[in-house]
Amino acid sequence: RLAATAVDLLSELEIDRVAFLGFSWGGRVGVLFAARFPERTRALALVEGGHHGSRAPTGLRAAIEEARAEREEETFASWEDYFAFERESLRRWTPALEEAHRAVMREEGGRVAPIASAEVVGAIHEGSRLEPLAEAYPAIAAAQVPVLLVLADGGDAVAVGRFRAALPEARVESI
Repeated sequence: RLAATAVDLLSELEIDRVAFLGFSWGGRVGVLFAARFPERTRALALVEGGHHGSRAPTGLRAAIEEARAEREEETFASWEDYFAFERESLRRWTPALEEAHRAVMREEGGRVAPIASAEVVGAIHEGSRLEPLAEAYPAIAAAQVPVLLVLADGGDAVAVGRFRAALPEARVESI
C-alpha cells in the first residue's frame, strides 16, 4: 500500500520516474515500489534495509509478544544511558545525531523507551513476514532496475548473500 501511495503522490506531482531511496523499513517499501512499478523507477538505493529475509508468519499475537521483548531490550534507565549506548554503537556522535535519536524515544514510566509500541512493531514484523521481499527481487532483476545497497560493516552476511544471489547486478557497499 505504501508503494502504491508513493505512485499516487508521484502522479499527483506529475513526476514520471524517480530514484527511490529507502532507509531501514523504507528499504522494504522501495523494493516493493521497484518491483511493482518498474516503469516509474530509475534506480533503487537501499540503506540498511530491503535485503533482510523474512521468517515464516507467526501470527499477530506472537509477533507482538516478540516485539514486546525486543522493546524491553531497547528501553533505558535514562537519556544518558541511551545516548551512551548509541554513541558506543555508532562510534561517533554529533548534536544532530543526538536530536535524531531523541526523536524516536520517549520518557515512559521513568525510563526512556522507543516511541513505537510493541503492537505497532509486532504488526510491522508480521506484515513483513506475510509479504516476503525475496518474492519481489525477480521483478526488479527482470526490469533491470539499477540497485545500490549500503550497509554498515558487520551486517548480516547470510541476508546479503541471498540479496546478491537474487540481484547479481546490484551494487553492494559496506561502510
